[in-house]
Amino acid sequence: GTILGSSAGLVMSRLVHARALAASNRSTETRQALSAAYLEVTRQAQRFRDDKTRRVFLERIWENAQTVQWAQQSGI
Repeated sequence: GTILGSSAGLVMSRLVHARALAASNRSTETRQALSAAYLEVTRQAQRFRDDKTRRVFLERIWENAQTVQWAQQSGI
């Protein structure tokens, strides 16, 4: 399969949902949605045994990189 796999849209949809909640100043729900997106990214990243491939997955795919960065900035 490709590096994105069959669940590629799941992270994007969770990220968009979290961004919409953030735009509505719904902080508790935003944090929950961001946590769910981050957990999905890290779950998907575990598929890659190779560190380089995992790093590319987390850093070069836009929605994954955005999710990881936002989660880290939020202390998740």
